[in-house]
Amino acid sequence: MQMVLNCISFCLFFYMNNISVVIHTYNSASTLRNCLNSVKWTNEIIIIDMGSVDETLKIAKKYKSKIYFFKYTGYVEPARNFGISKVKNKWVLILDSDETISVKLKSKLIEISKQDRIDFVLIPRKNIIFNKWIKYTGWWPDHKIRFFKKSSVRWTRQIHDVPSTIGKSLLLPPHEAYSIHHENYQSISQFIERLNRYTNIESRKILKNGENVDTYTPFRKASKEFIQRFYMSEGYKDGFIGLLLSVLMSFYQFIAYAKVLENKKRLNEQSNSLNLIINVIILEGLRVVSWNFINLPLLKLARTFKRKIKQYGYI
Repeated sequence: MQMVLNCISFCLFFYMNNISVVIHTYNSASTLRNCLNSVKWTNEIIIIDMGSVDETLKIAKKYKSKIYFFKYTGYVEPARNFGISKVKNKWVLILDSDETISVKLKSKLIEISKQDRIDFVLIPRKNIIFNKWIKYTGWWPDHKIRFFKKSSVRWTRQIHDVPSTIGKSLLLPPHEAYSIHHENYQSISQFIERLNRYTNIESRKILKNGENVDTYTPFRKASKEFIQRFYMSEGYKDGFIGLLLSVLMSFYQFIAYAKVLENKKRLNEQSNSLNLIINVIILEGLRVVSWNFINLPLLKLARTFKRKIKQYGYI
């Protein structure tokens, strides 16, 4: 009898649950299973995959996920709105494949969706970096907009941009129980790999925005980042990992702005080549114009004059 009641209770809960989860993946086999286990209570699981070649899709199918594909961009923001457009429910939970949520956060999100008093929620994120929970160094509480009504949040295509929002917000307290658990950088090698990819995108963004960048900018940005991370955000309280992260994040800023200078130089070289081509075209055009409108009439006049001279027998 109790088993029947539990089954009925589960069915009612599932029917009334109006939450969809959108998970973004790219070769995420090592982390996806934990992520899916933490959200299998939701009414709908949507996977937005960017071309995984490992076991990611095989794992996703075991959880009866709806799978959609999005062109690989190297970062997740362009795929956010695409994923949101696929959900059928009123409420959306956004996760990356290396993130999980706790039972207490699950209960809180369900409570928020049932009360229906707010439009989007800023959830703290617990970042595990090099196998350590980083409580300082600018990584906690790291609030992110990850739970919202479908029509209330839109992302841009810019990397690491904050999404635009409509309506009333709720900021969850910075408690571990209410946080998204994020298995962030696992090694320095992984950090460097992402750094190279992300700074390529960041540098193009900076260049497009027209930010004034000179030779000293990479040094200024790197110094400011280190001071902000290690001193202002008390990174020293995270011990050696805090120092290491402060150095790595300052290096991130240095490389991003150094790549801006590199791209500017390349653009200037291309611009100079283009200007040379344009100048050659202009000069050639002027030569043709001058020949057609100056030299040709003079030549015709000279030939006419010569005919007249012959006509009167002077030559």
